[in-house]
Parts: sequence; C-alpha cells; structure tokens
Amino acid sequence: MKPKILVVDDQKEDRQKLREALERKCEIEEAESGEGAIEKIKNFGDFDVVLLDVYMPEDKEVGLDFLKKIRSADPNTKVIMVTVEGRVKKAIEYVQAGASSFVTKPFNPSVLLNVISKAIGRKFREG
Repeated sequence: MKPKILVVDDQKEDRQKLREALERKCEIEEAESGEGAIEKIKNFGDFDVVLLDVYMPEDKEVGLDFLKKIRSADPNTKVIMVTVEGRVKKAIEYVQAGASSFVTKPFNPSVLLNVISKAIGRKFREG
C-alpha cells in the first residue's frame, strides 16, 4: 500500500514538482493553504505525511499554530517541513515544535523519499 501524502504549498509549481517526485510511490493529495489542508485532514484523514511549506505569505494559518492544528487534527500524521535553503533555521524551529523533519528546495527526489521513509518507518518498494 502506498503512503498517503498531503502536499501543502501556496505555489502551484512547487506542488506539481512534489507530486511528480512522489506520485509513482505515494498517493498524493494537494492543498494550497493551511485552511485547505486542515479541511482535507478532517475530511479524508489518515495521511501518513503532510509536506508543509514553511513560508506561505498569503496564508494566515501558517506557522507554529498551524503545525499544532495539524497535530491536533491527526496526531499520527508526520509533518515534514519544506523550505528554501535560507529558511533552514525556521524549519529547525518547527522540528523542535513537533515536525518530523524538513527538506530544502530545490529538493533531490531520492533525498525526499528517504526523509519520508524515515518519518513513516518503512521503505518504499523499488519500481
């Protein structure tokens, strides 16, 4: 069974890049805002991982409060922060607050899959 991943990013191009990197090995849902992500978690639930962009300027829900809302909506879901290299310090703050890990943009697909694999505690099938 493929892991179920929710990609949360306000940039359509970034969501598409993540989808392309993961869709062969994961089931992907997308949200373009924090509010949309919470709605998907409540309605569809059972996400193994949420890939959450650290910086979405139009979204008032982004930040540590939003991380807490995700964890509250589904405590079993692993949250991996996605950030540009210059914001690594911020991503580390999120990890200290309960996120599982972080990856930087631009990302290497094999590194991304490895981070997800570690977060959910299982390897991906080859192919």
